[in-house]
Amino acid sequence: MSVGNGLTRSEIVRYLSSPVGCDGGNIAGKNWLFAIEYGGKPDIDDYKVLKPQVGHWSIPEHEVLEFVEACKFNQRAAKFEAVKHGYPVSEYISFAETVGLYTANSEYYKGNVGGFCFPKDNEAHYKEFACLLGLKTKQELKELEIEVRAEMFQSWVREFQPNCICCFGSGDVHRFFKAFSDLPLEAADRNKLDGYNYYKKLVNNGKTMLFVMPHLTADFGNGMTNDSIISSYGAMVRDEMERNGLTIF
Repeated sequence: MSVGNGLTRSEIVRYLSSPVGCDGGNIAGKNWLFAIEYGGKPDIDDYKVLKPQVGHWSIPEHEVLEFVEACKFNQRAAKFEAVKHGYPVSEYISFAETVGLYTANSEYYKGNVGGFCFPKDNEAHYKEFACLLGLKTKQELKELEIEVRAEMFQSWVREFQPNCICCFGSGDVHRFFKAFSDLPLEAADRNKLDGYNYYKKLVNNGKTMLFVMPHLTADFGNGMTNDSIISSYGAMVRDEMERNGLTIF
């Protein structure tokens, strides 16, 4: 059944049931970082024929530093992981190079719960895609994405056993929780650090710590957008991991 301009629901579901939207790394690595969706500017023609992604991608070793410096999100994510692993925030380049961030043999995997790409997570930037995808609003798309992808993500957790999943975008906390655990989001999971809400829960039968934190490129500077706040959250995650007996790989 067609739901858009030539697209069928089965085509959209098949597309979303693959690792589209994930930069990748080593899916068997112990450190996963997830955001809402790619933040680039797509051409509508890119989505007229949906091609599922086969397998997990990774960053070639010789491209790690280029990838880290490619955008603010990647740079700040590297800073966050550096602090989480005991490095000063200023040494994120050295850290990324040492661990081979997001390479095939590293302990790191980077993805998005959404499978499509938009410059901003809002209705205005989605509008021109509504007819093509057959979904009137961005919220409808986000609900479909998590409906389709939750079991895929949870199957990855069960199979590969990450010990830490760090998600960025606290406004999407419900989607992140549905993606990585069948446990409910509870009031006790909500915390506050540096004036912002974040969420944490031990999932996967106590083997994985799930964190949902402020976004790394939030509008108007609201979120993990400076070294001081990034350092606070990196240290918090490290301390929580240690408190729950989980190794920092």
